[in-house]
Amino acid sequence: MKKTPHKRRSLVPKAAIVAGIVIVLLIGGAVAAGVMVHRSRLVEAPDVTGMDSEAALAEIRAADLVPRLAGSRVSAEHAADIVLSQRPMAGARVTRGTTVEVVVSAGTQTIAVPDVVGVDLDDASRQLERMGLTVTLKPDSQETSGTAVLEMFPSPGTLLHPGDTVRLTVPGAAAPAHVLLPFALDGVSVLLDPSPGEAGEGQDPALEVARRLAALLKASGAQATLTRNSAALAMPQSERVTRSAESTAAVLVTVDVAPGKGPGITVSYPVNDPEGAAASLARSMTAAMRLPGVRVNTSGAIRDDVLEAFPGIAVRVGLGDPRDASDRARFDDPGWADEVARGLYRGLGEAYGQR
Repeated sequence: MKKTPHKRRSLVPKAAIVAGIVIVLLIGGAVAAGVMVHRSRLVEAPDVTGMDSEAALAEIRAADLVPRLAGSRVSAEHAADIVLSQRPMAGARVTRGTTVEVVVSAGTQTIAVPDVVGVDLDDASRQLERMGLTVTLKPDSQETSGTAVLEMFPSPGTLLHPGDTVRLTVPGAAAPAHVLLPFALDGVSVLLDPSPGEAGEGQDPALEVARRLAALLKASGAQATLTRNSAALAMPQSERVTRSAESTAAVLVTVDVAPGKGPGITVSYPVNDPEGAAASLARSMTAAMRLPGVRVNTSGAIRDDVLEAFPGIAVRVGLGDPRDASDRARFDDPGWADEVARGLYRGLGEAYGQR
């Protein structure tokens, strides 16, 4: 008889198999535990932008991170020592002990304008530009030879911010941009309302611009009327509204200076402008502003009792903010008032006149 072959027994004992399984489970548990430990070391970077540096550094330390000041930069919007940016960004998950770098504001840097009158134009321009200032030129048509600076604005010693403009008057014929081509505005009636805004002691830029604009309009055949001729005749708001409502002029141009409305020149129109004629005029006047170095803002609709009471086409010309150093310096400059009046005249001429 043939012998039945015996089944070969496994060479691996059951105990060894069980031990292997246990080892695998232990390794898996160790890996999971390691992951959990790693995750427990991650923290969220706090948002410290906008905080003063002392509070920001304390906030970073409280999150088990290491703060480091990575430098500073000039900021026109933020006071000195305010955090402008951080790295890593707020909300990023990082390992405990990670360094968080912050950049803080150096504040609004001011520059004392040097005296460059009599200095060669190239040298004067280089000196001002190295200081971070912008240079514009105003040719003087008088018969003067040479290339030395004749006049400057603002005057030497004035404190400006980086990027502000210094105008240098130099010998030479007036540039074509300064030539004002007249319009025929016969039959056009304009009411000019210089508001008694808060400009500063001894300053009345709204009246200065309105006077110059009235002279240009009258010279072109238009009928131009001022609601006031001196600071002493400034009317209260209620009277301005009444006069606006009762006016028979075709166009109303209010000119004002008001704190808190932002720097630069802004031509606005009333919200109750169903046919869009006032908006069109505001855009025309904005486009006609050719003022190097002066901020001219986009026109837009506003709520204004004086404009809304006027039966014709009404716009408001905001000359700037007296709290802004650059705007405030220009309010003392008769040349600036002339250029603004010329720009407004060009806008009115493009809308209603003929050449």
